[in-house]
Amino acid sequence: MQTSINSMKTNLKTIAPQTGHILIAEPFLSDPNFHRSAVLITEHNAQGSIGFVLNQKTVLTVADLFEELDIPDSVHIGGPVRQDSFHFIHNNSALADAIQIRPGLYWGGNFDHLISLYREELLPPEFQVRYFAGYSGWAPGQMTDEIEQKSWIVIDAPPSMAFMPEEDMWKALLKSFGGQLSWMSNAPSDLSLN
Repeated sequence: MQTSINSMKTNLKTIAPQTGHILIAEPFLSDPNFHRSAVLITEHNAQGSIGFVLNQKTVLTVADLFEELDIPDSVHIGGPVRQDSFHFIHNNSALADAIQIRPGLYWGGNFDHLISLYREELLPPEFQVRYFAGYSGWAPGQMTDEIEQKSWIVIDAPPSMAFMPEEDMWKALLKSFGGQLSWMSNAPSDLSLN
């Protein structure tokens, strides 16, 4: 079984990572921070890369972190770096100081502005947001090396996929591209269970 998995990984074609793409961890990536994770790349340049793990929801809510706020949304573990930092991605182009990741997808912005929109019930019905404690970071060239080692599959997914339910995200992203990726989505976490 291991031989067929390795040959499949070797034959898998991937695209070059860019800001706005999603990294999907290969099924047997041993790093516990990224086991079966989907990571949105929010910055990718010569100085390195930053991203947020989309599918590692915690039991904490925004209200747990900020007692003065009555926001019941879950907080996710964005990655192993600076887990004492707070970040968010969203789809609201009108939020002050937000950084466009790609059309329809934004990183951060003026948090006080976001809170006032919540409180005044001025957020549009289609508003989506995901909150993070910490982030994922790569030194210059590190992400490219990991992709060449077949630790990650890079996909150019629509912005809406950044907000899909966490529980099935990793599997659904792989399946949505069919072929070898769909087959990999059913691989067990532990090959000894096969």
